[in-house]
Amino acid sequence: MNDPLHILETVQKVDAPPYMYARILRRIEQRGSDYVSATVAWSVGFAFALLLVVNIAVVLNQKEPTQHHHQLAEEFHLQTNNSLYH
Repeated sequence: MNDPLHILETVQKVDAPPYMYARILRRIEQRGSDYVSATVAWSVGFAFALLLVVNIAVVLNQKEPTQHHHQLAEEFHLQTNNSLYH
């Protein structure tokens, strides 16, 4: 039975062109760094924090519907409870 890794012994080293390393370095330098400024990071963080505070405030300030709300919903034939089955 032939060893499947035996084929790896036939692989030979190949020399790269002399200018290839310089080209790779130049591409890395041209690409620059992917970086976000501190101002943008703080702005996005502040926006998310503000959104979270507004959501919490809305949830905490919800009031139970009054009789007037139920009457209005019944006039428009809207369902006044969360029950799907009667």
